[in-house]
Amino acid sequence: MNFTSNAFAIQFAGTILFILILLFTVLIIYTYFHRWGLNYHKKKKDDAQEYILPLIYRYLDGDISESDFSDALRNHYHIVVAFNNIDDMIDSLKGEEREQLKKLLDLPLFRMHFLKKLNSNAVMDLASACMYSEKKIETDPGVIKKLYELQHYDRPVIVYAATLALINSSRQEIRDYALSSFLQSPKNASMAINDIIYKYCELHPETNQAAELLMKQVSSPEIPVKNAAATIRMFRNLNFYQLTEPLFELFRSPLPHDELGQLRATLLRVLNQLPAPEVKQELFRQCLWESDYQMVRFETARWIYQHYTSDLDDMLLTLCGDDDLEVRIAAQKTLLEHADMAHPGDQIPAAFQQEWQEIKKIGDTHVNII
Repeated sequence: MNFTSNAFAIQFAGTILFILILLFTVLIIYTYFHRWGLNYHKKKKDDAQEYILPLIYRYLDGDISESDFSDALRNHYHIVVAFNNIDDMIDSLKGEEREQLKKLLDLPLFRMHFLKKLNSNAVMDLASACMYSEKKIETDPGVIKKLYELQHYDRPVIVYAATLALINSSRQEIRDYALSSFLQSPKNASMAINDIIYKYCELHPETNQAAELLMKQVSSPEIPVKNAAATIRMFRNLNFYQLTEPLFELFRSPLPHDELGQLRATLLRVLNQLPAPEVKQELFRQCLWESDYQMVRFETARWIYQHYTSDLDDMLLTLCGDDDLEVRIAAQKTLLEHADMAHPGDQIPAAFQQEWQEIKKIGDTHVNII
């Protein structure tokens, strides 16, 4: 019985050892071929880079035509490397050379290559296909429907890339629809919103119409508050001073969808930079120094810093004793620099006297008041 058990144990151990040796061997073989494949692709790309760059410069110098350039692209690596270089150059060049490079992207080789990617399920393929359409002189009408579908993709990077491609269309109604659809997506990052809106406004033939459409978007409760706030923050940089009155009217409205006060705080921040004298009466009417939301109280303190008058003293003193440190510091700095009252420090609650003394001592804080 013991002999049988020992024999079985030895056989079992041998089987396990054989399996482990086999797995180890397979792992070594896989690692070898994987590394070989990586090195092979890298060499192909490096060779293509050395081959393609001179061709692009010769094309820009006028030594070869678009047709000659197309004939010189002999394989997949040439097409990919050529596009990557053209893409980088389009971002860095201006004027005639930039337009010359955009013309290259209309070559049938590029079009066929990226049309296939547009029907792929791989995220990187879809992103590169959208990027191709965005970098062309204008997006092909034949891909508009697919790009609309990609605006509802579950990856924000694809939504962003598809929207950029749609805004590159020659038809303004397509750009308008693409922008509206993009701003309704709750997953957008603020930097992506900035890129989309800058490109939209750059290509729009009528600045006032672009401003009106954006104002309509940020006023809609269907637009997520964070998207509306990110858009509104851009208005001053876009020189949309004509929107001062509509922004003020939005600021005066109830904003029931602004559940955390982000939109109201953003509106106050932007109006702080625009000629909107009626804001003061709204601070009193809405009692914004007593808002439930820290960001609203902070923006109220910042507004007072910029527009201080003595009738704001009670509001300012309340903010000097706010529960939030940032709000208190902004208000106390305003009190120190602008308030016209004797012994203003006596108005600071005892619990916050140390902060007040520090502000008096250093004369500055890390709070961005302006």
